[in-house]
Amino acid sequence: MPTRYVAFLADADHEVHLVREDAEASLCGLPRAAMSDAGTLDDTTICRKCIDWIPRRWTMTPPTMKLDE
Repeated sequence: MPTRYVAFLADADHEVHLVREDAEASLCGLPRAAMSDAGTLDDTTICRKCIDWIPRRWTMTPPTMKLDE
């Protein structure tokens, strides 16, 4: 099953942070408890550290196996 990320808005910096669905913190380390639902993302900045972490997470995640059809 592919990893899913959820966007949360940090109360302190008003940036959107990416949190893996089953994680307690964002990719950049901000605790989930310090954030709220992002709602609409019209005029919001996404955390640069979270974006930078995405390729790192991909390299640490084992490749998924494809099932024969």
